[in-house]
Amino acid sequence: MAKKGRPPTFVRDPEGVEIHGLSAKPYLNKSDIKGYRFYATFFPAVTFGIFPTRDDAEPITRYLRWRAEQEGETVRFTVKRPITTEDHAEVRRFLESDPSAPVEVVDGVPQFPAPPDWWHQKVCDEMEGKPVDWDSIPEDLLIPAKVVWSTVGDFIRSTPQKAAKLIGIPQIAYLTDLEKPRTLNLSLAGTNYHNDKRADITNKQWKNSKVWWAEFVKYCGDLGVTEVNQLDFDIFQQYANHVKTQQSIKSAKTKRVKANSYRRSRFGTVTTVINYAAETQKIDAAEWARLKLAWKKPLRLPKQKEGQKNILTPGEFQAMLDKASDFDKALLSRQSLVYLMRRLRKPPY
Repeated sequence: MAKKGRPPTFVRDPEGVEIHGLSAKPYLNKSDIKGYRFYATFFPAVTFGIFPTRDDAEPITRYLRWRAEQEGETVRFTVKRPITTEDHAEVRRFLESDPSAPVEVVDGVPQFPAPPDWWHQKVCDEMEGKPVDWDSIPEDLLIPAKVVWSTVGDFIRSTPQKAAKLIGIPQIAYLTDLEKPRTLNLSLAGTNYHNDKRADITNKQWKNSKVWWAEFVKYCGDLGVTEVNQLDFDIFQQYANHVKTQQSIKSAKTKRVKANSYRRSRFGTVTTVINYAAETQKIDAAEWARLKLAWKKPLRLPKQKEGQKNILTPGEFQAMLDKASDFDKALLSRQSLVYLMRRLRKPPY
């Protein structure tokens, strides 16, 4: 059995509550602990600064903002703030640290003195000849995503001309003049097609088409898709995989391979109904072009194969001849001769 490592130690807030995912290690200067460097436990390269105590509230706030951003709940804005005397003091502590002092090892990791991230980055940029601003420090400001996008939307809707100018996209000023894209419910699309085509196709085709389209609508509904404009490549691909799976299940139950017509009929129904919606201008030409591109690969119709020839054994053929009339015998002989001639002209490879 593999030996388990030491479990990670997490930071606790001033009230003693453990902050899962945030750790701190001592920041040393001449073997004395001058503070604690806070970092993401499972992403050590992500740090949140050096602070005097392990339960400081500021690094906990920074960590919680960072974690919220990773989960897509916040939007990051980078702002500049002036360099303070505390920032300079942090740099001096690093520069004055004794490199020959003993290094403490915590959880098997040497705790070497490290410079502030902002200072290290500015030094590297200066060594590479890049312009460096030594009067300010870039700082990330995280704001809840819902607040950001709600505010942006309100700003564009209320003052589109001003929004277009500030954002630098002139087209934004004309968004309110655009027509809302037409949409079409999947069930209604099928109803329109089957009502209009009732007299143009056979009764069997009409019934089968209704069944296969209902299967498609139900499958999409289980995925939360009810409108034609919600269909995309992923939906078509998932539906195609679903149909192939159902074909395999039915083949196993009947102990015979289902013909490709199982997929052809269902894929063909989907494309036919949507094509008819475009022909009757229920959906826009641009939307139709998008859908055709989306289903092109997933709903590719399998090629029709010639029916498999049932090979008769000599005994089976003789039994047929014994039961056949003279006319049937002549017909069987003729068909056998025709088949033989075709095989001679077209070798079976």
